[in-house]
Amino acid sequence: MVLFLFGEGLLLTVVGFITGGAGQMTGGGGDPVAQKKSLLMMFTNNSEATIDAIARLPSVLLVAFSATTLFLPLLIALMGFDQLAGEVGPKSMRYLIVRVRRTSIVLGKYLNQATVLAGILVLAVVAMMGTAKHLNPDFSWADTASWGLKLTIAMLVIGVTYAALTTLCSAVAASGALALFVNIIALFVFWFVSVLGNRVLLPGTQAVGLDAMKEQSVLGYIRYLVPSEFEHHLLSPDPLEYGTGVVAYLGFALVFLGLAKLALARRDL
Repeated sequence: MVLFLFGEGLLLTVVGFITGGAGQMTGGGGDPVAQKKSLLMMFTNNSEATIDAIARLPSVLLVAFSATTLFLPLLIALMGFDQLAGEVGPKSMRYLIVRVRRTSIVLGKYLNQATVLAGILVLAVVAMMGTAKHLNPDFSWADTASWGLKLTIAMLVIGVTYAALTTLCSAVAASGALALFVNIIALFVFWFVSVLGNRVLLPGTQAVGLDAMKEQSVLGYIRYLVPSEFEHHLLSPDPLEYGTGVVAYLGFALVFLGLAKLALARRDL
């Protein structure tokens, strides 16, 4: 927790310094919301409603949230890669399976990691909102509270999903080192599938920004095989889009936990 919050504080310091310096260089000219909307439309595939909402956020908050969610899966992997594999190597798992069901072991290990992770993420969001409010006095307290709650829920939903992936990787590996390696490979595969799926447009999709240079192909549907494709849904003001993102992430979490339970049940421990 200390290491993560130290990294978060360093990130907020650097981003705050850069965004503050950029604001002084431009002299406050132009409409910053319009500028952010044009950048978001060019480099992201968010819906128009989502772009309109997040463009009104302070730049330090938007950049810090994006950077945190980018490295969050790796943090989770480093936190819990040995939760189950660490019991298999020294044979201590044998003392557990004669007393409790394997399903209880999987859920117990997962809930333990998820609880610690929730505490870290709540503190991280508090640090983000405090920094954003300090650097942007015009960011109202009402907006600070509402966005703080929304970002907290978004990060918790993302966190519990990748925590379930870490549990799965730890359930199939024979040692902690192998579990960490498998987890990192899984994250790399997710990233590759996401990049491959976003290189093309979905059939019938209207091109916006840089997407105008992409071709339409059914290959684009593979992007929905990874959780990160639904991340921008978690910031949408549209209830249907927001609910789709939450359900998708929790669905991935249930699949990962189910596979972890199945893997541990079939292992000779």
